[in-house]
Amino acid sequence: MVADQHLAICYLIEIKQLVNVRFQNGPCSFFALLNASDMLSLRHRRRPQNNFSRNAQVVWISPFSKRQSMLTSNAVFQRLSGADESGSVRMPQKQLDATLYMFQVDMLAVNLEAYSADPARARAKYPWATRFAMGHPLAPWQRSAVWTEEQQVRFITSIWMGSDLGSYLVNGWYEFAEGGAYELNSEGLLDGQQRLTALEGYLLGTFGVPDADGCVRYWAEVGDKERKRFLAMPFAQARVHSGDEAALRKVYDLRAFGGTPHTEDQRASM
Repeated sequence: MVADQHLAICYLIEIKQLVNVRFQNGPCSFFALLNASDMLSLRHRRRPQNNFSRNAQVVWISPFSKRQSMLTSNAVFQRLSGADESGSVRMPQKQLDATLYMFQVDMLAVNLEAYSADPARARAKYPWATRFAMGHPLAPWQRSAVWTEEQQVRFITSIWMGSDLGSYLVNGWYEFAEGGAYELNSEGLLDGQQRLTALEGYLLGTFGVPDADGCVRYWAEVGDKERKRFLAMPFAQARVHSGDEAALRKVYDLRAFGGTPHTEDQRASM
């Protein structure tokens, strides 16, 4: 009996200490910290009488620690939790709808063919463009081409080998400005500049890539049969529609700053 009374006093002292704890948002009630199971376990927590010691310490398990354990200890993944949808948790919301189109490299080659036939017309149409990649204008707030020739050769080789090329992102939105030109960001290339610049350089003969025997070959040396195979390779285009430059810049940053470069020791092939 004496042991139980002493244990109860210890609990009361612990409660008083917790009630007086201050969090960043001000005082926090002890009972606000506990859920029903915590309160029940507190009510029925007893020490064995025959092992009681006057110097024994009460070990308090914070309800926050218990909740964290529940969140991280589930071994079985569940797609849906069944939780109440009226909660206050809101994740980042969709800003721009993107549509994916399964095109081929030839789609870009047609653009380049039209651009190279009359570059002055393209520059007049997009006077704000600082440069073009495969006929697509680039906004002045984008960085310049930074890939080395080695990186460009690897990308073109991956096209020949039929590797997945991912997708490049363009803005399908456009508006006319005075004089018949297009407004800033109209039909601009938002992501994929390095890959499209490499493709343009290869098709225009700036550099060559090794053939099946390891001999460097330029596009001008490739026959039509192999050219058709190259141009038929899939290269998806993702497209958004927006004149909101702030939203476009955010999309650009999310796609451009998400990767981590590999180091040489992480190379999978020799």
